[in-house]
Amino acid sequence: MTDPNSLENILELIETQRITEIPIHHVQVLIKEALEQISSKENATNIAEILLKEKTEIEAAYECLREESRNNKTVQMLEEANGKLIKEVEELKATMLEKDKEIRRLENRIESLESLSINDKENYNQIIENLQVELQNQKNAKVDYEKLLIKFDKNQDHEKQLNNLIEKIERKNETLEYELGEAKEKLAETSSLSLELEEYKVLFEQTTEELQLIKEDFVNQSQELEQCKSLINEYRLTIDSLTKRLDPAQQPEAPCDENPLNHSLFSEIEDKRVELENKHDSLLKKHSGLIRRHKETVQKQEQMTSHISRLTQLTFSNSSDDQIQRLSQIISQLRSENETLQKMLDSNAKGPLNKIQQNLIIENEDLPHILKLTNDQLSIENESLKKEIKSLTLINNERLMTSENMEKEVLNLKKELSEWKMKTIQLNYELEQIQASNKLDEQVHDDEEGNNGNEGESVRENFDPGQQWAQLQRLWRDETAHQLDSAKKHQEQLANLENKSESLKEEEKENTNVENNKRKLETVDSGTVKPPPRKKINATSNKCPQQ
Repeated sequence: MTDPNSLENILELIETQRITEIPIHHVQVLIKEALEQISSKENATNIAEILLKEKTEIEAAYECLREESRNNKTVQMLEEANGKLIKEVEELKATMLEKDKEIRRLENRIESLESLSINDKENYNQIIENLQVELQNQKNAKVDYEKLLIKFDKNQDHEKQLNNLIEKIERKNETLEYELGEAKEKLAETSSLSLELEEYKVLFEQTTEELQLIKEDFVNQSQELEQCKSLINEYRLTIDSLTKRLDPAQQPEAPCDENPLNHSLFSEIEDKRVELENKHDSLLKKHSGLIRRHKETVQKQEQMTSHISRLTQLTFSNSSDDQIQRLSQIISQLRSENETLQKMLDSNAKGPLNKIQQNLIIENEDLPHILKLTNDQLSIENESLKKEIKSLTLINNERLMTSENMEKEVLNLKKELSEWKMKTIQLNYELEQIQASNKLDEQVHDDEEGNNGNEGESVRENFDPGQQWAQLQRLWRDETAHQLDSAKKHQEQLANLENKSESLKEEEKENTNVENNKRKLETVDSGTVKPPPRKKINATSNKCPQQ
């Protein structure tokens, strides 16, 4: 079946072609199409006959099914199908009547067009000549347009390279921001470590004071030992002299318990001798324990000093050299990128950055005027781009300076961290030594208490816990004040770093605003020129790739 709307469209096209004085050949083609549509009437009649045959067959099948089964559902479905077929037959009849009317109208139209085509033959030659002239002009314009497109492609490649360089610089800035965040985290770690180090320092000072007290006790006890040795020697000499006197005049022993006043000088001297010998033995034990402990502490100190020296050599050799190399590489890369950007600017200064809009409307008379306007517009945009790139280069140089300063600060902080770590290691070692010495002291005190209670009481008097607690409180107050001062310094450093990071973020916002303004200008320029209706030339867009 043919659509009546399509026939009306063909007639309207024929009238428009007649008004615009198109050649007769095209009109004849349209007339043939109309005649072919008229011939489709026979197809419609055949379809109607086929539908009538199908209707009769369906009615016969319907009667057979009605006789065979009395199912209400199937009967309803067949009745609905029969009603639909009846409606379709009625619609076909109505369309056939309408098409008969259209065919008559088309025949009348064709007769009128044939009469008009005779008059159009005279103007045919003139139209052909005009078309040939227009074709020649269009060919010339096409050649000029292709040349401009070649220039545009070259300049667009330069723009892509510049955009890639800008993206690289932005990535570098992001990495620098990430390193700045890491530096802040490390500063927080250093502050916590500094607090721990201060605590270790307090303990170290306390232990050093205790060690000094132990040394003083050791010196005093050694002096007492020497005095006791001299007294023992004197008493031995007196005992020997007395025994020599008493040997020839030995008398029978008298009972000691009868009269307490019968104690002789010999018994008193013997008691003193026994007491001094006991003191001498206890002091010898104490002296041997102190010597053993002193030797152990000396050995541990030597081991710890060698271990600390090795650790310091390793930390400074690994950290400082690697960081300096990495920072020098980053600085060299950024400088090379700035040099390439400057070279690109110089190369683009020789030839303007062409931004030819997509699908220009080119007319024969206005072509030079349009080219002149586009050239002026592109030169203005070239100057604006140069200014923006200069500002970007200045901003990048400033960022380089700030990044170098930040890296120096980070290096200094890392050095301080390494120093604090070494101090913590040393303090831990000294704490272990002090704990070991305290254990030895406890063992020595236990031995002394087992041997002689009086001497144990004298040792306890030397190590008074009240005095030690007062000393610890004084040291703790001094160290807390020192820790507060160091914490304030670290807070000031963190505040400075945060201010620098905020300034860097503000600079990045300014750069993003500049890029947005640039994109807005490009969108405005692309909206000023409309695409041509007939020439389909796919020119690439002037917009920068999205970052």
